[in-house]
Amino acid sequence: TILRELEFLAEASLTDVNIEDINTARAAWMSNCNANDANALIENVYSENTLYYNRGRLLMGRSDLITEYQYMNNPSYKLTLNPLHVEVVNDSIVFEIGQCKGSYNGKYMLVWKKNKAGKWQVLFDSNI
Repeated sequence: TILRELEFLAEASLTDVNIEDINTARAAWMSNCNANDANALIENVYSENTLYYNRGRLLMGRSDLITEYQYMNNPSYKLTLNPLHVEVVNDSIVFEIGQCKGSYNGKYMLVWKKNKAGKWQVLFDSNI
């Protein structure tokens, strides 16, 4: 039996994406998270139409995610994202699967999307 709980599709095309830009965006994610400011994290790193999937629930938009991520405001909350696989899909979409370390030790999946201003933001976030 095959169970498909989640699927994210994007059209692939051969393109060059500077992975250092993704590394910079990920570093901004960790900096905002570890500053224990969920609002700044979401406003600075996530797209306006961001999606978050966890424990069978899909949250849509920054305001829902800000509410969900309030636990990150705890001064003892710290997290490091260690990418295991980064896949360039096209010139504006990059998939990332990685391992979290710190207050949460599990796998994560991010879909990065380049916005109109050229900034990479999280379009989709999920804990695996």
